[in-house]
Amino acid sequence: MAKIRGIYAAVTEVTFALFLWQREWFVFGIFLFEILWFVLLWILIRVEAPRIQVSIRTSPTWRAGKPLQMEIRADSRRLLAAAILEGTLECENLMIGKTKIVPIHMNLSEKSVLLTLPIETAVCGRIKISLVGARCYDIFSLNAAPVPPAQECQILLYPQEVPVEILKYSSPAGDSLDGTQMAPKKGKDASEVYDLREYHSGDDFRSIHWKLTGKLGVMMVREASDPTRHDTLILLDIGQFDEKAKVSPQALSTAFSLAAGICGKMQEAGYFFDAGLPVNGEVLVRQISDERAYEKMLDAWMYLVVPEKNGSGLLWFEAENMQRTFRRVIYVTAGLCPDTFFRLPENLDITAICVQDEGAIRVSELCRRVLMEVSAEEVLKNTFRVVI
Repeated sequence: MAKIRGIYAAVTEVTFALFLWQREWFVFGIFLFEILWFVLLWILIRVEAPRIQVSIRTSPTWRAGKPLQMEIRADSRRLLAAAILEGTLECENLMIGKTKIVPIHMNLSEKSVLLTLPIETAVCGRIKISLVGARCYDIFSLNAAPVPPAQECQILLYPQEVPVEILKYSSPAGDSLDGTQMAPKKGKDASEVYDLREYHSGDDFRSIHWKLTGKLGVMMVREASDPTRHDTLILLDIGQFDEKAKVSPQALSTAFSLAAGICGKMQEAGYFFDAGLPVNGEVLVRQISDERAYEKMLDAWMYLVVPEKNGSGLLWFEAENMQRTFRRVIYVTAGLCPDTFFRLPENLDITAICVQDEGAIRVSELCRRVLMEVSAEEVLKNTFRVVI
């Protein structure tokens, strides 16, 4: 616009100079026309701009990994001077606070324009879309006037689908037998003994089975039924930084998608389990027993704001001594594995899956603790097998 206005001003000055040189009233008439035309366009664009109503339309839900499509529409009455609409479309991912800027340029005679935004690598979550600095130009791009702001919209960008396979080697408490009945699980009667097991550090001494301890020579404890818990936990514990550096959006997104995929496949297979996610300094734990519960969990996850550092979920697990509740844990994070993982009891059956930007799959095992390091590309390309 500045270039066009500069050219127009130069032409007007040349016209006035010719009039002074030749003293021709015809040239002076051209000069007046140029001035009046500019003023007329200036008045018209300021009258028409407030009448232009800009709206953003898109699907309320979308899937990460696919280009996002939306429609920008400019509704107005008959326009005389306004011809071009420009602005900046801001797509802010509220999960990590990252914003993508897309310039908008549309002909107002078309009324609407369909855009495809390349945000395949954005972390899933809530996406806030707003049009900033919208303005319209006249047919010669000499004058501009602000347009009333468009109402912002939000969409839920669900995690992309990850190929996951569940390998069943045991029957966790709460597992479905035939779709209607359940295997023995914590929850039938709080006064009954659910299980007998070896003593773990932190167990209540009043639960020790002294007679059986004397026979076996190993300290055993009684484990009572619990009507509210399952014994398998899927814990998603991501952060913008790991132990050493900043975690990439691709690794965060893939870790999120992997955890959601594992939960989805376990629910489809009939498992009953808990899913945990750090939220505002606490860990939100939801019981997953059917498809509806899984969908509610996924919706709650969409409102996650990624914390500054990963590992807060494991710190909660350690501080609350949750190994007394959960016997099987699948831990998913992005970047390096937190140091807390290596302090957990060796008899805890836990698999830590650390999604990283690159590198071959590496697996290390110590007693019942398994550490898997895998690249985001491998997770998305190959079927990921999880042993339960």
